Amino acid sequence: MVRRIDTGYYFNDSMFIEHNSNSPDINLEDYLVPTKELLPEWYKSLKPKQYSNGVSNVKSCPSFMELFHNSYCYISPVSFAIKVEDDNLFFKSDNEEYLTVNSHTSVGYDDSQMGPLWYSHMHNVKIEVNMYVKSSTGRCDMVILPPDYHNPKLELRAAPGIISLIDNFAIQFNLNMFLDSSKTTNVFIKKGDVLAYLYDSDGVLPFKRTDILPPPRPWSTGAYIKSMNAVSGSGNRECPMGH
Repeated sequence: MVRRIDTGYYFNDSMFIEHNSNSPDINLEDYLVPTKELLPEWYKSLKPKQYSNGVSNVKSCPSFMELFHNSYCYISPVSFAIKVEDDNLFFKSDNEEYLTVNSHTSVGYDDSQMGPLWYSHMHNVKIEVNMYVKSSTGRCDMVILPPDYHNPKLELRAAPGIISLIDNFAIQFNLNMFLDSSKTTNVFIKKGDVLAYLYDSDGVLPFKRTDILPPPRPWSTGAYIKSMNAVSGSGNRECPMGH
């Protein structure tokens, strides 16, 4: 299968996700699991059923099947706790080599990076991991979704967004989440908990550890995103990495 994206760049089924870490013991498999290999228990327990009105249950619903077949679960590789106190975030983890936390709203800034109109009780929790990734060839866009089918009551909510992997620039494999301190100020996440879904309509890609380097510093992420979203005269997006 060959897919065309709006930049006119092509890639095919030989594509895979390259990954590396500062530790030889940390791998992408510690963070990502194909959802079809980690289906929620309630869904696995269902058997296809058709009701008297001709409607089937969700076991055969295309939207469930598509999501579960073509996504990853972003799981927590360790257990960790978060506490909000006086508009600051406090964090404790089993192993901070795998995962630590930063924030766009609550840590080390005079003002929230979300601006003065942002709901002040909604604290950004940026999951920062010891892992960087890129595509082997071409570009892959994965949609970030909250893991409602695994953790419908999860108080730490994945921020909807896009992770774009390209072949000549590695990114740190972080995940933005939010915690509403008007509802709770303490959250505990267990090792293996599903934090988000990463969905790609073209399906999941295999992983391969390579000797890729971490993102160069200094690097302006804002400039990168601005260039990614720029629209040329032809109506196509321009990517600063040539895609």
